[in-house]
Amino acid sequence: WQSLIALRSTANQLAEGDLSARAATLKSPLFAPLGSVINDMATALERQVETRQALAHAVAHELRTPVARLRFGLSMLDEAEDDDERQHYREGMERDLTELDELLNISLSYARLDRGEVALQYETVDLNEWFDDLIDLMQPLRPGQLQLSLDCQPGNATFDRKLMYVATRNLLLNAFKYAA
Repeated sequence: WQSLIALRSTANQLAEGDLSARAATLKSPLFAPLGSVINDMATALERQVETRQALAHAVAHELRTPVARLRFGLSMLDEAEDDDERQHYREGMERDLTELDELLNISLSYARLDRGEVALQYETVDLNEWFDDLIDLMQPLRPGQLQLSLDCQPGNATFDRKLMYVATRNLLLNAFKYAA
């Protein structure tokens, strides 16, 4: 009876949102496996909540960059002196909107990727071209005191282009924020 009361107490704590609650080791050979199953379930739930929180944080972090570039593009569009310059900023803003769309899709896939449910989209990429594109996209966000340049040996690499872009962009944004 005491084992059942202890299990009910743990189940109530979990139901009230205390995902750190765990069933004590039960002496009853009949209910001890049930306590273990409840603890495994609680651990899995705790991991899922942590993953969702990390996803929400990652989505907010990832969306800031293209939104900042869109704001920059809008202000530059207003100051453009001719149609060619306006077209250049429009194209940049279109790229940013495409990036926002891709980031949303990546973010939605993030949890599935964490569970191994998403297949990576590997492709062989010319590194100089890929980094040149990355630098072009990052230039508007570069602080004035920093220089962003490419020093890369010619060659190819195979990776998921979208996920590698997100990871590399985050490294650059952190460098922009913390580099002297």
